[in-house]
Amino acid sequence: MVNNNIIKNIIMPGVVKKKYELTSSKLQTHEFTQEINNLVVVFKVLFLNNSLYIYISEQNHQTLSDLSLVLPNSDGLSTRILGSGNENISTSLGTKVAHLVKKPVYLSVNINHNLYLIEKQIEQRLFDEIKNNRDRFIASQ
Repeated sequence: MVNNNIIKNIIMPGVVKKKYELTSSKLQTHEFTQEINNLVVVFKVLFLNNSLYIYISEQNHQTLSDLSLVLPNSDGLSTRILGSGNENISTSLGTKVAHLVKKPVYLSVNINHNLYLIEKQIEQRLFDEIKNNRDRFIASQ
């Protein structure tokens, strides 16, 4: 049987044990919901250093199957990071949000039920939230 203390000293000679202090995260989040056509939609926003991550999903079926990145330039340069198919709501909605907040936006829309029927309501709810919380969403000029 091998003595674990000996192995630690052999593998990590001269390592000084340091005390670490737990601190609160500097990342800020914001979450809200909206019922649309008997479906509860969850919106989760992660405020990153110079960008936003917005996750939109069904409350009872939260997955990560779609993700786009949109830059706030005049062309609305975007790329789809995750997902496939013809649903381009994350790119189109991300372009509108990036233009408004003037920072890169990672947008993930994960709705399985007739997305084309509720796309406008999702967009409206998100823009209402941005309007009501401008100080958190909009980049300072």
